[in-house]
Amino acid sequence: MKRLISIILSVAVASVFTACKDDYDGWLPDNPDKPHITEIISPTDIKIDAAGTPQTVTVALNDDWTITNIPYWLTVSPTDGKAGEKVTVNISAESNTKSVSERGAQLYVSTKFNTQYIGVIQFGVPESGIPYLSFSATGGQQTFRLFLHSDWEITNIPTWLRFSATKGYAEQEYTITVTAEENSSTSSRTATCRLYRGNSNQYETLSAKQDAHYLKINGKAYSSSFSFYSSTDIEKVTISSSAKWTAKATQPWIVLSQTEGLPGETILTISTKKTSTTTSTSGQIDFYIGDTRFNSIDTYLRY
Repeated sequence: MKRLISIILSVAVASVFTACKDDYDGWLPDNPDKPHITEIISPTDIKIDAAGTPQTVTVALNDDWTITNIPYWLTVSPTDGKAGEKVTVNISAESNTKSVSERGAQLYVSTKFNTQYIGVIQFGVPESGIPYLSFSATGGQQTFRLFLHSDWEITNIPTWLRFSATKGYAEQEYTITVTAEENSSTSSRTATCRLYRGNSNQYETLSAKQDAHYLKINGKAYSSSFSFYSSTDIEKVTISSSAKWTAKATQPWIVLSQTEGLPGETILTISTKKTSTTTSTSGQIDFYIGDTRFNSIDTYLRY
């Protein structure tokens, strides 16, 4: 009977030992003085900005541990700890501002029984995009940010555009203001500037477009015509313009309710006054923005 009890106790102890070993956390029942805590490594994934701002990880294990597989660009302190201690590990990185790409590492946190991991990612600094500039006919200013990993220079700039900076250095951020003069022509215009990097002959395109002014008569961008048969005849037209305009009549018998207008829509009344001639005649009303003629109305006085 005693032998049977001894066998049962031996099996029970072996079973307990095996269960503990399968779910091992650094503590053994035959070593009650060994630290027995809830193990933690938190967080197991960290992200560091391009400047290298330090991050922290909490480590608490039931066995002595060390951190290895540390790349040259990371600083880890401390790199080891004692069983049962709760340690704050500081992890910092060298600056990664000269790269557009992120970089990563996997740190090993090892005891004599197992290895766990801490993933580290450090971001790079992406270069700014090259903008597409668009201006209204009246001109104006636009600004954009420029950050490149190489020295740069902007060339092939037309006379109607001005850049607050046309060259700069790597790893510096610039806020560039681009000013466009008013486009007094009847056509839109474009610019294809070139942005060179370093000493390369290759360039990127920095494009700009500027709209043209418009002046429409009753919604039309081309000439209209009206006939008058007496001084009591009148015509009313709608002038739609993107800028201040002036009107000039080529004949003294053409009467306009106004000879200038502001951007937007204006109702213009056209009439005639008596002349000494009894022969049909013609004239023209020309519309200008600045010194450029944008539209006209042909007028006929008929008898």
